[in-house]
Amino acid sequence: MEKSYPAILWQRKWLILATTVATVLVVLVGMLLVTPQYEASTRLRVYTAARGSVDWVDYDIAYTERLMNTYSQLATSQPVLQELAQQLNLANLPSISAQVVSDTELMQINVEGADPAQVTAVANGLAQILVARSEDHAGGGRTAQDILSEQLTQAEDELNQAQLAYVEAVGSSPADSARVAALSRAVDLKQEVYTALLQQYERTRVAEELRTNALTIVEPATLPREPSKPNWMTNLILGGLVGLVAGAGLAFLFERLDTRVQSTDEIEELTALPTLGRIPYVRKGPAHVFLGDTIPAQEAYHRLQAKLEARVQADGLRSILITSPEPGEGKSAIVANLAQALANAGRRVVVVDANLRRPIMHQILDVSNKVGLSNVLSQEWTVKEAVQTTRTPGVWVLTSGTPHPNPAQLLNSAGMPGLFEELAAPFDVILLDSPPVLAVADATLLAPLVDGVLLTVGRAQTKRDSIEAAIEQLAGVQARLLGVVVNWAERTKDLRHYRHYERVRKPAGTNGQRAVTRPVVTQGLERSERQGLERSERQGLERSERQGLERSERQGLERSERQGLERSERRSIPQEAAFAGKVLNEVKGARQRADKGREEPLA
Repeated sequence: MEKSYPAILWQRKWLILATTVATVLVVLVGMLLVTPQYEASTRLRVYTAARGSVDWVDYDIAYTERLMNTYSQLATSQPVLQELAQQLNLANLPSISAQVVSDTELMQINVEGADPAQVTAVANGLAQILVARSEDHAGGGRTAQDILSEQLTQAEDELNQAQLAYVEAVGSSPADSARVAALSRAVDLKQEVYTALLQQYERTRVAEELRTNALTIVEPATLPREPSKPNWMTNLILGGLVGLVAGAGLAFLFERLDTRVQSTDEIEELTALPTLGRIPYVRKGPAHVFLGDTIPAQEAYHRLQAKLEARVQADGLRSILITSPEPGEGKSAIVANLAQALANAGRRVVVVDANLRRPIMHQILDVSNKVGLSNVLSQEWTVKEAVQTTRTPGVWVLTSGTPHPNPAQLLNSAGMPGLFEELAAPFDVILLDSPPVLAVADATLLAPLVDGVLLTVGRAQTKRDSIEAAIEQLAGVQARLLGVVVNWAERTKDLRHYRHYERVRKPAGTNGQRAVTRPVVTQGLERSERQGLERSERQGLERSERQGLERSERQGLERSERQGLERSERRSIPQEAAFAGKVLNEVKGARQRADKGREEPLA
C-alpha cells in the first residue's frame, strides 16, 4: 500500500524533528566557537563637475564612475595599506573592503575584525589617507594654473603694447601705410595668443575646482556595539530550514529502505488474514495490563476475547498457540492478558509456557518455575503436580520448568498430544506461548497439535518478508491460522474514546493535596464497568463452580483414582486426592468470594 507524502512525513515526524534540532544545535555550537566579528564603515563623497558647467561634457557619467572605481581600488592598494599600518602601528590589518554605493557619488569603506576599537580606527584612518592623497593630487593642478596665469599676464601686456603702437602709427602725419599694416598684423597675432591662453586658463581653473576637495568624509565610522558576525537569528533560521529539508529527505529515504509494516491495513493486505485484535502501545506499567489503569489496552483485550470467543464456540477451539515471526513482538504479554480477559468472561484458562529456550511467563504471572512443562514431558512430574494457580481467578499456568538440553526433541515427543488431552478435561481454553516461528522450529512442531494459531505482529517492528516467511512455514505444517493480533497498533477512534478512563482519582493524603474528582460521566461509566465486571466474575465463578464440581467428581476423581491404582507403586493415593481437594477448595473459595460480593484484584 503506497503512502502519501504527508503520511510519510507525519509518520517520521520524530526523525524530522530530531534532524532539525540536531542541525540547529550544530549551528549553535559552531557560532559559540566562532570569534565574534565587528564591522565599522565610513562613507566618502567623490565630487565631479555639476550639470551645466563649462566642462560637463568632459566630466560625464562615465568619467564619474571611473573616478569612483579608481578611489575604491586605491583604498585597498598596498601603498595605501602600508601607510595606514605605519600610521596606526599595526602589524596586521583587519579585513578591508571598499565599494561604490549604487546611483550615488558615495563610496563606502568597510572594515571587519575582532576588536571593535581597532576596526573603527582603521576605517577612519583609511578615509583620512584617501582625502589627503586627493588634496595632494589637486595641488598639482594649482601649479599649472599659476604658470598659465603668468603667461596670460605677459600676453596681455604684449597685446596692449601692440595696440598702443598701432594707435600711434595711425595718428602720425603723414602715416606710414606699410608700418601701420605691420602693426595691425602684430595686434591680431597678440590677440589670438591672448585668447588661446585665456581659454586654456579657464579650462585649468575648472579642473582646479574639480580637483579641490574631490574626496570628503561625509559619515565617519563609529564604534560598533554589537558584533556583525555571527548573525544568530539568520543562522538559526537557516539551520532550522536546512534541518527540516534534511529531515524530510531522511524520512523519504528511510521509508524506502524500511520494510517494516506500519499499519494494520498493511498487515491485513499482506497476510490476507483477519485482524482479531489491535493492542495499543502501553508506555508504562507491567506487561500484565490488567494490573494497572491502562483502560484502552484492557478494552482491546476484551475485544480480542470477544472475537476469539465466537471462534471457540463456533469451531470448538480448545487449544490455541500464540506465536510471532520474530522475537520481541510482545506475544508473551498478549498470552497473559488474553488469559485474563477469557477468565473475566467465565472461562477456565490454563497458560502453557512452551518457550523452553527463553521462558518469561512465570515472571509475568509471578509464579515459580521450578516445575513445569519440561518436567511433565520428561515424566518427572504429573500435570496435576506441575499446574499452578495464579493471582487471577480462573487462570492457571504450566510454566516451562527446568531447562532442557534439547527443547525441540522434548516438544516433539509423544507426551505432547497426551498433555493436551489431559489439560482439556479440567480447562476450557489452553493458551500456548511458543518461541518465534523464524527463530527455531519449536513453533512449527507445536502448530499441528493445536486447534488454532494466532500470529502476533508488531506494528513498526516486524518486517514484511518475516511475516511472509512465518506464514509460509506455518502453512507448510498445515497449521490452522485463525488470524493476526497487531501489537502496538495505531490508536483508532474507538480506543481514543476511553482516554478519560486513564485519569485516576488521587485520594486526599496527609500532605494536604486535594483529591482529583472525576467527572460524573466518568464515574457512571466506571460504576457500570465495575458492576459488569462483578456480574461477569460472579457468573464465571458460578459456572466454574459447576464445571469444577462436575469435572472434579466425574472426571478428576475417577481419573485420579484410576491413575492412583495403576501407579500405586510409584505414587500414593493421597497425592491425587490432595489435588482434587485443592480444586474443590478453590471452587468453594470462589463461591464464598462471589457471595460476599468482594472484588478480586486484577492481575
